[in-house]
Amino acid sequence: MIIPIIAWVISLFYILNKGNLIKGGGPGFLDIDLVTIFMCYLLVRHGNTAAVVFAFVQGILIDVFSAGLLGMSALLYLIAFFCVYFGCRLLDLLSPRGQVILVASAVFLRRIVFVLILEAFSLKVTLSFSSITLFAISAIATGIVAVPVFVVFDRLERTPARRV
Repeated sequence: MIIPIIAWVISLFYILNKGNLIKGGGPGFLDIDLVTIFMCYLLVRHGNTAAVVFAFVQGILIDVFSAGLLGMSALLYLIAFFCVYFGCRLLDLLSPRGQVILVASAVFLRRIVFVLILEAFSLKVTLSFSSITLFAISAIATGIVAVPVFVVFDRLERTPARRV
């Protein structure tokens, strides 16, 4: 039961620090999405309810701490949740290959939908090939980082996995 608490705390600090890292010239193009990784872990180990509540609340926190539209990040993380949830029917989220593919696809879809929402509100954002490439690189990097995060959390928790 300690892992959900750790995920909430790390995710909160990650959200608070993320703006400072990007503003300070940190990893702007290679953006590892820890919220999606933790959401996937909670989905596998603690069920749908824990994962969807985590995704929604983290999205609301991002919206509160940023100057964005209230509810937009929550919607984006719910889209990422459903991408992983329905993707689990095709791939195994317990295997490293499934973790990389599902996490990467959820992150990529979330970023593409984000740009499309901004474009719908005519905020002068265009979806270019270079931005799609950067989204793909960040999504793949997030998927690769998900595997060791799952291993570390499994070692800390030592609970049997649930099939989604």
